[in-house]
Amino acid sequence: MDTQSFFLWSIWIALLLMNKLFFMFLAGKSFYSLVSGARNLPRLRHLGNQGRFADAITLQRSLLSLHARAVNVNELIDAAFFLFGFVFFLGLRLAFRTPDDSRIPVGALVMQNFLPRFAFAANVFFVLLALL
Repeated sequence: MDTQSFFLWSIWIALLLMNKLFFMFLAGKSFYSLVSGARNLPRLRHLGNQGRFADAITLQRSLLSLHARAVNVNELIDAAFFLFGFVFFLGLRLAFRTPDDSRIPVGALVMQNFLPRFAFAANVFFVLLALL
């Protein structure tokens, strides 16, 4: 049995351009999510300390702005998931392209083309799971 690594850096060469572009988009979206979360935590902590002294309207406005930012991040995660499905299934169609003059059986070539795509899917699902 072949023991090759399926981490992203080991399959990067075998990926299609659209998979690479999607992963760049996902990396940027992940960075935005982490920065947004890091900016929200001090504001939440400040609201908790300020809760006794501030009026209800000010607290509601602050919580609504934090909620709006959290909803935006959640919608970006949803959009990334649906875009991943589109890119992944579009890439699966290309796995059936094989050379005509090969002596290797077609089934083995197709399976060999599937491996980087499924490894890419596993890496993306890991990132999306970490973002949830």
